[in-house]
Amino acid sequence: MLLCCTPTYYRRFSGHEDPTKGKGVDWEGAIVTQAIYDAHSRTARYIPVLFDPADEPCIPEPVRGRTF
Repeated sequence: MLLCCTPTYYRRFSGHEDPTKGKGVDWEGAIVTQAIYDAHSRTARYIPVLFDPADEPCIPEPVRGRTF
């Protein structure tokens, strides 16, 4: 699964967005975080994608150790 990491995506994934916006990403964040936890952090299923190198801090913490 590709995660297109932007500042907006990061805010929504982290739950730091207006609660009426980005509900899909909020839900996705919960699923991804749980899946990585269940796999004991040994999964390559989630791949962060950046459109700008400056967005590297926008990679959600659970997938920061992955190749992007």
